[in-house]
Amino acid sequence: ELAGRLASHVGFLIEISRTYDDLRRCLSGDPRETHALQSLLATWHAMHTAHGQLIEDMRHWQRQCHASESKFLSLVESTQDAVVILQDHRFRYVNHRLKEILGYSPDECYQMENILDLVVEEHRPIVAEHHSRKLQGEPAPPYEFAARDHQGSEVVLEATGVVVEHDGRPAILEIWRDVTRQRQLRAQLLLSEKMTAIGQLISGVAHELNNPLTAVLGFSELVLMDGQLSDELRRDLMTILSEAQRARKIVQNLLAFAHTQESEKQLSDLNQVLHDTLVLKEYELHVNQVQVIKQLDPQLPRVIADVDQLKQVFLNILVNAEQAMVAARPPRRLEIQTSVKTCYIAGSASDWVEIKFRDTGPGIAPEHIPHIFDLFFTTKESGRGTGLGLAISYNIIKDHGGRIYAQNAPDGGAEFIIELPVQTL
Repeated sequence: ELAGRLASHVGFLIEISRTYDDLRRCLSGDPRETHALQSLLATWHAMHTAHGQLIEDMRHWQRQCHASESKFLSLVESTQDAVVILQDHRFRYVNHRLKEILGYSPDECYQMENILDLVVEEHRPIVAEHHSRKLQGEPAPPYEFAARDHQGSEVVLEATGVVVEHDGRPAILEIWRDVTRQRQLRAQLLLSEKMTAIGQLISGVAHELNNPLTAVLGFSELVLMDGQLSDELRRDLMTILSEAQRARKIVQNLLAFAHTQESEKQLSDLNQVLHDTLVLKEYELHVNQVQVIKQLDPQLPRVIADVDQLKQVFLNILVNAEQAMVAARPPRRLEIQTSVKTCYIAGSASDWVEIKFRDTGPGIAPEHIPHIFDLFFTTKESGRGTGLGLAISYNIIKDHGGRIYAQNAPDGGAEFIIELPVQTL
């Protein structure tokens, strides 16, 4: 609109400049008048030139703005996360990714009276509080909330946002990431850890019960072989034998429950296993400003391993490192190295693959290092740690014929080192 008005004004100036020669001839009798008019028309001509350049610059800026807007929209529409702009508790913009996550089209979102209608009831105060804090200029870290999709199913979203200007007023731009599957996998991992620990406990108790039960059964059967027993005593012994047999059956069931499946080992690329595990933690590490530095040996030999079990070990170490560094001030770095080393055992040389994790956290208290892999040992506050992860990791590495140990790095932080033998099928 502004460019149109300027163009009209310049057109008027052009018409005036075209009368320059005619006016000069008309006023040629008075040199002073001619000089004044020449000066005025020269000024108008300069204005015409400047305004023409201004219009050209504005057109150029407009083309750049359109190009930038097009690039921004292409980026927003191609991202794997939902991008929304919220104002007055309503959607002002949503990308198409939201439909893939929740099943609502952009038009359906724009017609909603309140975005909180999408949020499960118990999480609505959380969302409202975070939005209020953002608009008041307070720091608002990423948060999670559960929403209902078009089918009524619950979807867990992780939200990160900033305040922007929309139509001249403050609004909130948020990125919503679907972490439902990630939370399910985390819950399954926690359950797996708990079940493994329970299985170990049950297995130990069951084996301890087996010894006295065997004695009770054996002596009961031996006494019952005495033909001089009274009927009453025989009935009592039969009761003892029957209950002991029932107890043995219970113990057998407990042992069957505690029995774990054999690991499925195959020739595996540990660099790829590390990469796949890091993908699971990539977003959390980025949000917590943890820089991951990978120094992976491209010639690393493959090892015989259960990939899923090693992922569990690596994930346990990554989680511990992340939690330790969150309490420390930036910069936060996590270095991961893979290499081959030669070890001499009983005078015989053998190749081992070494995986080293080094963080910039506070390190491990010296008195805790001997117990770091003990079952149920944890230094975390109540409710944050089970004390199972590293104990399970230790057993997994041991089952692979390897070693795992922890130490403090010379320049600070903790180091976890895993060594696995290089074998052939």
